[in-house]
Amino acid sequence: MTATETDTETTADVTSAEEETNKHTETDDVTTTEANTHIDKNKVLWGNGSVEEDFCTGEWYGKTVHGSLYEVLMQPDVIIAVQFVPYIEEDYVYNGKTYAEYRQEALDETEAEILATQRYNAFKQSADMYIRIGKGKETDLGEYGWKLTWYDGMTEFFGEEFLSKYIENDIPLFDKLEEDMKHLPTTAHDELNKARAAYLETALREVEEMMKSQNIEYSLKDDTIIIFVTAKEFKTIELGKYAESDFFWAARYGQNDDM
Repeated sequence: MTATETDTETTADVTSAEEETNKHTETDDVTTTEANTHIDKNKVLWGNGSVEEDFCTGEWYGKTVHGSLYEVLMQPDVIIAVQFVPYIEEDYVYNGKTYAEYRQEALDETEAEILATQRYNAFKQSADMYIRIGKGKETDLGEYGWKLTWYDGMTEFFGEEFLSKYIENDIPLFDKLEEDMKHLPTTAHDELNKARAAYLETALREVEEMMKSQNIEYSLKDDTIIIFVTAKEFKTIELGKYAESDFFWAARYGQNDDM
């Protein structure tokens, strides 16, 4: 779906916001600005945070918006809470590596974890029979010797390094395997999170300056920015490279939030 130049006029059910708080204190999680003093924070449309509603995406004047936001943007002259996390460029460099490289290393680490879990489960279930067949102690090999075929397949699946590490004197070392499973590597994911945090720290500062220069009211929380705009403002807002981000209809973080 694509927005048209003529917005559909629909009566908005305006959700009452809580008491307006624009001043930031050391204990606040949210930073706000009073740039748009014409905005009545008691008349802001907030979403309900439904993942189902946001499953579908559409395009609104070059911006990727998720289902429920697209619908509410059809309502003219109401203030909408729009949430987005700045799009992270794949060629962003952090400590000598691109973000794409960090993502690939984290993916490789995940795949290694999946394989380790598969081997763990298979070994727990079949180690005893595997050892018996390997030592010729399994006399009933089944019709057509299927157990020998199974044995060869499991040998290839486990690999020599795994088998030498977790079988000793024909005894499966389950305790050792259990302990090793508790300490699978997470380094790649840790480094990916660091690169992501570094990028977003810079990106949010840049977006903040953009909002100030365009007189758009906003709030920051963690790695997310929420802007308060009408459909018309959202259509023309300048976000530079961050315009490629995904945009959602923002839900209130909590009943007592100052946003």
